[in-house]
Amino acid sequence: MARAPLPSDLTDSEWKAVAELIPPPASGGRRRETDMREVVNAIRYLLATGCGWRGLPPLFPNRSTVRHYYDQWRQTEIWPHMTSVREAEDGQATPPGRKQDGRSRYEADDPSS
Repeated sequence: MARAPLPSDLTDSEWKAVAELIPPPASGGRRRETDMREVVNAIRYLLATGCGWRGLPPLFPNRSTVRHYYDQWRQTEIWPHMTSVREAEDGQATPPGRKQDGRSRYEADDPSS
């Protein structure tokens, strides 16, 4: 069942750009069952709202799964590339949450802080 979209969710064009950055599942292992778009949406929700990992609503994948991917993407430096994808009104990519003063709501290093 599809859920209602949240303001922090990826648009289809943002997802298309972000999906290319997500490494494929390891060969020979189990098939990936987690919806990776929802993992990214969950991380963006955490960073946008400032809630902690335990405050992640149940409409997203399990928090330990989300945290696993977040930590993995930060260690491999994929996450900064994902956060730079944001659809502007003119269709150009701009950093997410960018404001007039140059600050971003997505600049937090770790939502558990």
